[in-house]
Amino acid sequence: MKIISINGAAASSDFGLKKINVIIYETLAELGVEVEEITLAAGGIAIYDGEASDGAERVMRAVEGSNGVILTMTSSFGLPSALMTVFLEHLAQRRYENALADKNCMTVVVSRQSGEQDALEHIARVICALGGYDAVRVGLNSRMAESVTSDEGSREIVERHVEDYYRMIRQNRKFFPRRGASVFDSIAGGLELDSPRLKIFAELEKPKLPAEEAIKKLNLDEFTQQQERDIHELTEFFARKYSLEARETAGADSRKFGGVLQPNLMSQARGGHQPAPRVLTRPKTCRQMTGRLPLYFQPQLAQGINAIIQINVEGEEKFSGYISISNEECEYKEGTANTPDITITAESAEWLNVLKGKHTAHKAFMIGQIKVRGNFVLLTKFDQLFKAME
Repeated sequence: MKIISINGAAASSDFGLKKINVIIYETLAELGVEVEEITLAAGGIAIYDGEASDGAERVMRAVEGSNGVILTMTSSFGLPSALMTVFLEHLAQRRYENALADKNCMTVVVSRQSGEQDALEHIARVICALGGYDAVRVGLNSRMAESVTSDEGSREIVERHVEDYYRMIRQNRKFFPRRGASVFDSIAGGLELDSPRLKIFAELEKPKLPAEEAIKKLNLDEFTQQQERDIHELTEFFARKYSLEARETAGADSRKFGGVLQPNLMSQARGGHQPAPRVLTRPKTCRQMTGRLPLYFQPQLAQGINAIIQINVEGEEKFSGYISISNEECEYKEGTANTPDITITAESAEWLNVLKGKHTAHKAFMIGQIKVRGNFVLLTKFDQLFKAME
């Protein structure tokens, strides 16, 4: 996956936009996304005078080969930066009508004092006119942007927006076109028969897949036949184990009282109903189930994997622990690891869904139920290395 980031800030005054971009690029890198930044200040794009620009052509060729586009810029008086405005003027030609066709776009605007929302609205209209989707917006003033690296809450907001943008691209999410004609349609005097906007509506009219088939196509939760057999064998094993322990416990109780039958057992001896066997309670808390992950570890699938997976659980149950995987062995410890390869943060209820196999860890991230930092590949490996607990 490749993202093109078009930076429209002036080189000498970016109002803190550079700090925002660093967080965006770091977050995407952790998710395994390649990002190419194009700085308009160094692109040699001249003021638009009706002629094609080599600089604009180079940018658009890069955009065509990308999966998504990020537009970052500064703003004064509610207007996009001059560099971004000049670039967009070059795109206001028929030749670029489909420049952003079907691409999800993220827009980031940092204003000197205020007006960033006005600039975001302006850019959103341009994105729509060029056939793209105004997917994610981030707008803030220079004071907020300058403090984003020191304010953990502000940094997390930016990271969450980037994660949302990643999900939209990964899921190839589409949106309804905005109402009304685009700037190109106005120039032409109406929608042409081969207009990309009409093609979009035609796509919307096509029969949709049933939910079950759509989930299979996404391939987020699909188990292999071997995994299904493993889970079935695991369930039967514990059923036999707890049944045997219950019988042994009942026998021990009888011996404890010197062979004297208790009232319920006397009832059985007289032909009464047999009491239900006493079954040992299985671990139910999120902390207990997380601690038992090594019991569900599949070492045959861990060849060559040496990693530390940090798990931070919040909500009703709050605790931290980490899993160490080395030489096809797995160990769980309470606390925080010094240098984890990946950190998973989740509410206890959502983490239980992952442990029980209701969602894979990968899908839980895709639908925003868990947060991930570090080597994103290990999140997919987690689903393979550990069997579901129920």
